[in-house]
Parts: sequence; C-alpha cells; structure tokens
Amino acid sequence: MILMASPLHNNLRSTLLLLVFSPYLLVGCVTPAAIEEVPLKQVLAIDQSQSARSVFFSKLVLDLARGSKYGVTKLWFFCLPTSNLYWGDNPIVMAESDVRNAFNQMLAKGKYTVIGRPEALFEDPSKAELIVAGLVKEMRINLCTEGGGMGGPGFVTGESYIEVQWQVYSRAEGKVVYETKTEGSFKDKASGNGARPLIIGAFSNATHNLLADMGFHTLVTRRHLQPGTS
Repeated sequence: MILMASPLHNNLRSTLLLLVFSPYLLVGCVTPAAIEEVPLKQVLAIDQSQSARSVFFSKLVLDLARGSKYGVTKLWFFCLPTSNLYWGDNPIVMAESDVRNAFNQMLAKGKYTVIGRPEALFEDPSKAELIVAGLVKEMRINLCTEGGGMGGPGFVTGESYIEVQWQVYSRAEGKVVYETKTEGSFKDKASGNGARPLIIGAFSNATHNLLADMGFHTLVTRRHLQPGTS
C-alpha cells in the first residue's frame, strides 16, 4: 500500500521549511556594514600644574542622510543578516543624559574640569567657559539578536562605528573657536538594549580620541590673553 501525503500535510511542511530557511535565503540580499576597529590614541591628560578651562557638553546630533543605509540586523544562532537598517525608517532614540554622562566620564578620566556632572545637582551650566557639541553624519551598526525566534529569550550582540564632527564654543568670545573630527568603534558581546549601547560605546571612544587631539587640549589649557598682551 502506498501512503500519500495529504495537501494539508504538504502545506504545513512547506511552511515549516520556509520559516527555517528564509533567513538563509535573505543573506544574499543583505550585506553587513563594513566596520573596522578604530585605534584608541594616547590621551593628553590635564596636568596638575596646568590651568584648564571648564567644559560643558551640550548635545550630540545624529544627522545622517534620510534613507541612507547605516547597518543591518541579524537573527538566529549564526547571526545571519536578515534586514538592512535605513535612517528614518529605523529611528534611534537616546537619552541626552546617557550621551552627556559618557562624555563627562571620559573627560573626568583625563582630569578635565567638567560642568554638568549628574552628581552635582545644583551646578550651573552657564559657568562653563567652553561648550562642546557633536554632529554625526557617518555611523554604521551591525546588530545581532542571537537565540531569538526559536522560543528562547535571546540576547543582543553587535559592533558599531561613529564619526563625530566636534565644535567648541567659547562663551568669552561668543563664537565657535575650534572644530575637529574623531572616530570611534565598539563591540558589545552581551547586551539586551538594542542599538543604543553600541552607539554610546562608539561615541565614548570617539570622545577618548578627542582628548588625544592637540588642538583641543591646547584650547582647554590656554587662558585668554588680556588686551595688549602676547
């Protein structure tokens, strides 16, 4: 006797096969972002003998071209790329306090005078002599949710790259007095918070490299000359 599979059985089997192998079929259509490790440079710390101007971090602006691809998401145990990330379609919301804390912590390691620390509840930002802000036009992320989609809880790993265009505003002069650009990369091996920790990590390392910038260091440690002096 020959047993024939019912149409319902065939449809169920086809559906299961599609669910299992669909991520593999998408691999050819999705290419991970190229992310190289950015080396961390030697920080130019503030010496105790130096008189440094106080610094306040204002904001970080993500200004990628709308519709531009900035990374991919990956799924399953082998982290297969399944979908592209396009700016505008996949918004990233970061708390201003998280970005400022990352900046402040890095400057504190370099012995800089930082205004706006979270523990200084009544510190007045207007007391800062220099105000720093960053503009991001280049960012890349590869984000993987491992173990998800198979009934397990899953966890997130990934890598990121960021290029920050820095501007430093002097209150005394009432204008931007210095501009520079630094890069940072980051790898996160165990996080359940999506893309935000990857961006913060790359931003922290870009801030680290800002502290290796001689022009920035000179600006912070140089006091304004009085009229008629040189």
